[in-house]
Amino acid sequence: MEELYNGAMKVARYTRTKIHPDGRTKTQVQEEIPIEIKPGYSQDKTKLKLRGRGHEEYSHPASDLLISIKRVVDDDTVWARKGDNLIYTHPISLQDSFNAKPI
Repeated sequence: MEELYNGAMKVARYTRTKIHPDGRTKTQVQEEIPIEIKPGYSQDKTKLKLRGRGHEEYSHPASDLLISIKRVVDDDTVWARKGDNLIYTHPISLQDSFNAKPI
């Protein structure tokens, strides 16, 4: 959730079918590409489309690679999202709150 708020760089790893220069032989190759997560991306609505990075077929252009942003659920997180609002919850003791102790 923090990365959706601040932005981050991630690496997408995927396997695709690639055509050899002879135009007939296929192989499965694993590739990695850097993905920039921009601040404000939604965990449910954001889909990235990378043209020509998908499977290849004989006499057809390479397909597009579609990437969906999914959040890994972390029970320790202090971030929550309600609609477009991002909520940060910080645990603090009652005594520290009375003393206005900085975080």
